[in-house]
This record gives sequence, structure tokens and C-alpha cells, in this order.
Amino acid sequence: MEKTYIKDLFKAPQAFGSKQVALEGWVRTVRDSKTFGFIELNDGSFFKNVQVVFNNNLNNFDEICKITIGSSILVEGNFILDGIACHVIDTAGIRETSDIVEKLGVNKSLEIIDNSDLVIFMLNNNEELSKEEIELLKKIKTKKHIIVINKIDLDNKMELNEENIIKISIKEKKGINTLKQRIIDLFNLGEITTKDLSYISNARSISLLKKSLNIINESINDLEDGTPIDIIETNLKDCWNTLGEIIGETYTDELIDEIFSRFCLGK
Repeated sequence: MEKTYIKDLFKAPQAFGSKQVALEGWVRTVRDSKTFGFIELNDGSFFKNVQVVFNNNLNNFDEICKITIGSSILVEGNFILDGIACHVIDTAGIRETSDIVEKLGVNKSLEIIDNSDLVIFMLNNNEELSKEEIELLKKIKTKKHIIVINKIDLDNKMELNEENIIKISIKEKKGINTLKQRIIDLFNLGEITTKDLSYISNARSISLLKKSLNIINESINDLEDGTPIDIIETNLKDCWNTLGEIIGETYTDELIDEIFSRFCLGK
């Protein structure tokens, strides 16, 4: 795989969103826990570092944890844009056709639309809507979607009265950040259902969630074994308080000590 420079990631992050990249550089910091870790990497091409996230699914996880500051490493992985990993599929053109092979491609595109979490429907500002495009607009109304009108630098021939429209010019690099932000807003963490703990950025939060789950499982077992309800109630209150620590509704003296140990606080 061809090497990517860190300066290019920061210069045009949209071009690398969720794509495989290969980076070579020097380790600035290393932090790890039992199941995952973080490496701050710099290759000298840019003043900012790239954060590399690794977990224990890697065969060489233990060896990676032993990497020291100043080490020179090669990293291959997906570049995550603003915390959201997107699997992007550019579908084939959807239109009436008698060609058997082309029809297979059209059917596959329609299947992808049905199964996708988000449809980005690209239209050209300098072209009138075709019959097929009108039908597709009807199809995606029930899906989470964004209508992107490109080529706003050219004369307008597009007449469209729809919501969720973003106008851009790829040539002049206009509206790209607006599109990016709209995608981020549509997929906020509150809407994500996943078993992947990488969405929880703090090792302490992961530990508290695991503790809460253990309490719940123990309470279920106690209930089945006929344990007095007041004891189970005490355990569930402990679980409630533990979850409250994650969202800031409750806190412990240990948490206060941890905050002061990590940050310099003053007036």
C-alpha cells in the first residue's frame, strides 16, 4: 500500500474518510489498557499528530503495547473522520435498460439503497431532472437521505422543491464541509446501536459499564435464587449510581481525585 503523509490527512480529510491508509512515523505517546490502546504518531510532515487506535483483536496486540516513545513504526488501517466510520458505496447508474448485465447492476444498486443507513443522492445543478431521478426521489423519501446538488458553479437548470438539500461545487470546493457536518449530525452517538466499545472514548466509562452489567447479572441470579428483595434493591441502587457516574449525575471521591490528578485546575 502506498504511504500517506499526515499533512495530507489534515489537508483533505474528506478524501480519506474511512479509507485504508498506510502511515510511517515516530511514536510520540503510547497509552494502553487490557483491551485497547492509543498511539500518537507523527511523520514530520505536519505539526499535529495522528491518533492510532488499536485493540486486542490484533494478533500482535501485546507487542504493540510494548512500543516505546520515539520508536519508528508502520501503521495500516482505516482513517476515521470525526469519530464516524462510514462504509461508502458508489452505486451504478439507475435507469431503464434491456441489457442483462447492466440490469443486474441496477438491481444491485436498488438493493444497496434498501439496506443502507443513509442515501446521498447526487444531482447536477446544470441538468434537468430525468424520469428515473424523479422515481428515485420518491423511493428514498422513506429512507434517511441527503440530496446533494453538485456543479452550482454552472448555470442552474435544476428545479427541485425538497427538504434535506445541500448545494455544493466539487470543482470549487464549496459546501463540502456543510455536507460533512450534516452526515455527522445525522449519525450522532445517541442513534448508534453497536456492541463495539470503541464508541466509548474513556477507559473509565467502559469499566463502569462492565461493573453495571455484572451487578445486573448478579441481581438476576439472586432473584432466581430467592434472595430477599431488599438486598436486590440495594444492588440495583448501586448499579444506578454507577451508571450515574458515567453521565455525571453521581460521583465519588475517587473521581474528584482523578480529575485533579489529570488536569491543572485554578481560578
